[in-house]
Amino acid sequence: MSIFSSVSSIDETAPESLKRLIDNLREAKITLHLSDVKGMIRDQLKLTDIFDVLAPGKFFYTADEAMRFLQGDKEIVKTLHDV
Repeated sequence: MSIFSSVSSIDETAPESLKRLIDNLREAKITLHLSDVKGMIRDQLKLTDIFDVLAPGKFFYTADEAMRFLQGDKEIVKTLHDV
């Protein structure tokens, strides 16, 4: 899981770098999940195909949500946010 709470801006190269990271992790059988992605960053990423590339990884509003999901909390699964 990667926590994005300190990321306040991205440039046009960020989505491609993130895609390469996701691909490298996928080759190692690791699923990346992102949390605490600020609205402005999330909006910029929505303009790309990063949400499709990340799957089955997910975006979470908080690290707590992500941890609860990853630990199998059935209640948090019901309340996952669409981004």
